[in-house]
Amino acid sequence: MKYGVGAAALALAIIAVAIIANPYLVNNPGKTTSNGSAGSSTSQQANQPPGNFLVLLTDPPTVPAGTTQLNVTYSSITIQVKYANGTSASVPVIASGTVNLLSLVNVSQTIGSTNIPAGSTVSSLKFVISSASATVNGQTFPVTILSSQLVVPIKGGQVINQTRSAALLDLSPTLVEVDATNSTGGAVSYYVLVPSATAIVKSGASQGQEKVGTKTQLDQNDKTDLDSAQKTVMANVTITAATLHTAGNKTTFSVTLKNQGTSNATIFGLTLHGNFSSSGAPSIACAQTTSSTSTSSSSKSTTSTTTTTSSSHGNQGNPPGQTGSAHGQGQGQGKGEGQGGCNSRNGAQDHPDTIPFKVNATTLAPLFGDGSDHVGSSTVTLKAGQSITLSFTGVIGIKTDNGQHGQNLIIGANSGTSYTIRLDGEGFQTAQVTAA
Repeated sequence: MKYGVGAAALALAIIAVAIIANPYLVNNPGKTTSNGSAGSSTSQQANQPPGNFLVLLTDPPTVPAGTTQLNVTYSSITIQVKYANGTSASVPVIASGTVNLLSLVNVSQTIGSTNIPAGSTVSSLKFVISSASATVNGQTFPVTILSSQLVVPIKGGQVINQTRSAALLDLSPTLVEVDATNSTGGAVSYYVLVPSATAIVKSGASQGQEKVGTKTQLDQNDKTDLDSAQKTVMANVTITAATLHTAGNKTTFSVTLKNQGTSNATIFGLTLHGNFSSSGAPSIACAQTTSSTSTSSSSKSTTSTTTTTSSSHGNQGNPPGQTGSAHGQGQGQGKGEGQGGCNSRNGAQDHPDTIPFKVNATTLAPLFGDGSDHVGSSTVTLKAGQSITLSFTGVIGIKTDNGQHGQNLIIGANSGTSYTIRLDGEGFQTAQVTAA
């Protein structure tokens, strides 16, 4: 009996130590997996009830005219949790699913849940996109993703004490359409998804929201909190200098950024918007293009920039830098911030007016979705007070036959023309640069 009591006491002591060291053990009874179809996501939780911490997705996308679906397949979601005892853990939430982002304007959809002990805080959310597709004018196209792994800080630092709380992820991407002519003069279209993302903690999620796939209207507090979180981060990232010039077929483009804030800021990539020149492929001029078959030659010049902070909730189809309130307006369509080409599908377009750039350390790489991408996941994080220069030197070319015949279409900047730089990350910000 004496030895039996001693053994039982020792076992209880071991269990208590394990719980203190990792409280997640008693709050995550089962692994979450999911499967999904276009426009929805579903979850299977191995006979376990929904957790007390939900992940909700909302999205006001910017898309070209005629887009009826923008389907994104995600392969995993992970949240970074700090427990009340000071320990931290990376907690998986859900395995996979597919969501039609155009169904989430002014609406949130539950895409997963897990259990988190009271007194914990959630500092960031990792959202991994495995593939995307878009249906435009009745035809479905594959979409190239500028950054497939989005690590998004969760603003506020609220302690999770509610019975049911949630991370609200605002994924507000731009779908860039790149229209060109192929080697036989026919029209070809490519699509690139440029993400922007913000996340907040939403206390006191509604009863019934815990079921994966549930959609709920965003309230005004949600919209205000998302806009505030976005502006707080991106307002601190300043474009201090930029250069842009083309000599022959070679383009040099650089952007210097500085994080003026007190917290880290993440950039997923950037886009350059304006009236470019092109050469080297059959040319069918756009009505808005005045120099579609010429290239410019210039010398280096550094330009000063004026930075405008905008809310992604207010720039759906608007020109770069123009603000508004996107929540409540539906998805943006028509030629604007998110659409390359020159807004005509009656004839082929010979070059884009939007060039997306991926970020690899300090290097920029143009990305058109034409099969020429060889750069890894796009992201750069600026620490508080840090400056960084992102640059590209080389030929900006579109492989208009999916890479079979090399760079058929060469893109360049026109001397004296003003271009808009848009940084995309935790929200977005724009600035102007004039090509020399």
